[in-house]
Amino acid sequence: MASATTSAYPRLLTGSEVGRLLGVDIHTVNRYARKGKLTSIRTPGGHRRYSETEVLALRALADLPARFPGWRFWRTDDGTCHAMSAGRQAHLTAADPDGIAAAVAGHIAALKDAGQ
Repeated sequence: MASATTSAYPRLLTGSEVGRLLGVDIHTVNRYARKGKLTSIRTPGGHRRYSETEVLALRALADLPARFPGWRFWRTDDGTCHAMSAGRQAHLTAADPDGIAAAVAGHIAALKDAGQ
């Protein structure tokens, strides 16, 4: 049996909560849902709810360009994270934002070690 502080179900967020986490307007959150960038479920009253886990992963992916200037990051429909370097010299993939950040950092370190 789950304790009072844990649940087998993911925490669901309102559009306003998602907007605050991502730093965007609620209309942008709704647009993300319509375009499939975020998965939403509907309450019986017709309001959207979003998985906190998915929102935090999207935020982590959105934070990567500031950490790695010149790289482009995106997630495909299957959830795989991608990164492409400026000039398209490298295209990396990983299962999650932490994995893609590690892959990019490793690629950059290898280039520095090789004197490039």
